[in-house]
Amino acid sequence: MTYTTQLEKTSRKHICPSCGKRTFVRYVDADNKHIDENCGRCDRSDNCGYHNPPREFVDNNEIREYKPIPPAPPRPTDFLDTKFIESGSYALGGRLYEYSMIRNNNLNYYLLDLFDWWTVKYLQDIFFIGSFTDGAITFPYIDENGKLRSLKRQQYDKETGKRSKTENSYLLHKALSGNDNFNYKGCLFGMHQIRAKYSKGKTICIAEGEKAAIIASGQFPQWLWMATGARDWFNEHSLEPIKDRNIILFPDTSKDGKTFEKWKQIADRYKAKGYDVSVSDMLEKGCTQEQKEQGYDIGDLLHNKLVKEKLPTEPLPEPMPDIKAEEFSPMVKEMIVANPALLNLINTFDLVAV
Repeated sequence: MTYTTQLEKTSRKHICPSCGKRTFVRYVDADNKHIDENCGRCDRSDNCGYHNPPREFVDNNEIREYKPIPPAPPRPTDFLDTKFIESGSYALGGRLYEYSMIRNNNLNYYLLDLFDWWTVKYLQDIFFIGSFTDGAITFPYIDENGKLRSLKRQQYDKETGKRSKTENSYLLHKALSGNDNFNYKGCLFGMHQIRAKYSKGKTICIAEGEKAAIIASGQFPQWLWMATGARDWFNEHSLEPIKDRNIILFPDTSKDGKTFEKWKQIADRYKAKGYDVSVSDMLEKGCTQEQKEQGYDIGDLLHNKLVKEKLPTEPLPEPMPDIKAEEFSPMVKEMIVANPALLNLINTFDLVAV
């Protein structure tokens, strides 16, 4: 007799018979009963990979043959109206949050320490960054077809560029849509760039954080920069639209190098599937051990370089000579204070106030 089966759908986890971690999900039958204590799958797919699906088990001298319950058809992906890229509002905890495409946000204040105003404007425009009235920003996740998957709210310190220690980032698709059952399927931040003509043939570089991708885009505009948004948001679904492109991964650093090794394993897995993907060791070689312990990313490394480049390299001008009261009228003195170059003109050409 044939019986149907599926993985248990509760949040309960069991001890994995292979790795010993409590990450094991058992198979159950149609009555939601466990088939066998060793029949299941470990959630640690990268580090363990144990999977023992049900086949045949003897129960009271009866051979039971199991077959999987046919999966339900996948739900279609939900999208937000693209009007939410430019502006939106939602209520949370009795407070109304509003954002728009104005450039008055804490991230832009920080970026102006690294780049000129036109570069900052360019970066805000190509990534469609929005600004909340409290200085926080929105990172829109727009896919390869120009459809808005979600927006991420993030608050930064305007002086250091560090993420807020008092406020976590969060995705806004449920709050903006009013749909608690919103079927969100993520994409890479910056994926929409492949729709532009200028992107054709360009190498695609992927960092973990959105801010890191933005800073790197300002410094290396010859490449297309994208971000996973979080270390564990990296999956094949997000890479499918760029499978035919050259891809370079820029993982964050870590104290023991495990993040680099994990992304290298991911790259090797996708290489075997035909992806042209490699992992840059720029950060592993360019960061000190102290910086690695702080989890430096490509944005942090470039920050140090760009701030140094913006320091003045020419000697400061000589201080302006004192303006004596008997030499100039109050009106001329006021003009000199407003424009010190006027004093040079007066002295050079022996100008006289009339």
